Amino acid sequence: MHTLSRDTVPLSLYSDKALLIVNVAQSSPLATQQLAALKALKEKHKDILEIMAFPCNQFRNSPEGYQATEDYYLKEQQVNFPVMGKVDVNGPHTDYVYRFLRRHSELFRIGLMTAMPIRQDFSKFLVDKSGKVRKFYGAGQDMATIESDLAQITQ
Repeated sequence: MHTLSRDTVPLSLYSDKALLIVNVAQSSPLATQQLAALKALKEKHKDILEIMAFPCNQFRNSPEGYQATEDYYLKEQQVNFPVMGKVDVNGPHTDYVYRFLRRHSELFRIGLMTAMPIRQDFSKFLVDKSGKVRKFYGAGQDMATIESDLAQITQ
């Protein structure tokens, strides 16, 4: 995986924490509220949780280019978690991380042998330390539920 600054980051770097993987978009009307909630969640649980944000412009047209995206997340929003390079979360060019997440979550339909698409920005996957996808959350899921699930998998 690559960060916005194009540094390579292995997922194994985060093997000592649970992960909350989020597809983000700066043009989403949810952006300011969701990013603030994610920053607060990260700060509160920094010893047991890492949040990884993956910019995606499949739902709303976000500004193109790394610089606009990097400026928004790192300078304007001052996020306290890694922001990766832009990815597709659905379709033929789905990033390998999202292929794995969708295949190993409740989005996967065994009878159809396919994963249902992610429907909006700020959808989240909770992954435990062993790499098992534990839960999928739509953008509207409250952080209290995520915190409760986090507590269950990190006991």
